[in-house]
Order: sequence, then structure tokens, then C-alpha cells
Amino acid sequence: MTYQMSHQWDTATPVSLHAHIIPMASGSGAAKFDFAYAWINVGSEMPAANGWTSGSVTFNVTPDMQYKQKILSIGSITPTTQVESSILVLKVERPGSSDATDTYTTSKDHGTVSANIGVLSFDLHYQKSKAGTVSPYPEH
Repeated sequence: MTYQMSHQWDTATPVSLHAHIIPMASGSGAAKFDFAYAWINVGSEMPAANGWTSGSVTFNVTPDMQYKQKILSIGSITPTTQVESSILVLKVERPGSSDATDTYTTSKDHGTVSANIGVLSFDLHYQKSKAGTVSPYPEH
């Protein structure tokens, strides 16, 4: 995913990422999600894979969560040299059975049985500090 930062963004404040998910099976376990992100400023190159920041988050599922929208917090990212119009590139994947710490393995009772988490959307929250910028191409 990509998020182009608004010209209203207060570049001195962190951005917060989360996903809206739906556990699709009535079971318990930990669903692990790996992520990696990189910032790209106007005029700069996309960093090589070793220049991305990576991590993982775990969401604990219980049977009563089946078919209910839940929030998966991915985390807060503090900018360093980013400005308005900087682009945040985000990759999220679930390792599933290839990772022993992902224990939410209950199958759905319909469709693709192993697809036990639905992803509705991803959100990026940020703090605004101004109405925008005069220049359509801000530089700091």
C-alpha cells in the first residue's frame, strides 16, 4: 500500500497505522502479521529492501470474535526527514503455517477454509497542524 502524506500533516508528529480485520473462523490462537515500510520523499529513490524497516504484530483471536470487525494495531512511525507529499510504502503479510508462532489455524466452514482472517481496510492516522501548503511541491 502507499500513503501520500497530506499537506496538512504536522511533520513533527508520528503517524499511526492499523488494519480493520474480521476473524472468519470460530477458534482461538494468535494470528501473526509481518510488515515492512519505507518512506520516499519527492526526488529520492525507493530504498533497497535492506533499507526498509520491518517488524511483526500478533492479534489474539477468540471464538466469540468470529465475523466481528476488529482492529489490528500495526504501530506508530516517527518521521525523520519526511515532508508533506512524502509517500509511506507499506507491505503486510501473514506467514501462516510457515511460522510456528501463528497459532490461529482454525478453518472456516465455507469457501477457502484456510483463509480465516478477512482484511477490510488499512488506516493511516496523522496529526494536522495547518490548512495545507502554498506550494504543491513542498521542500524543507
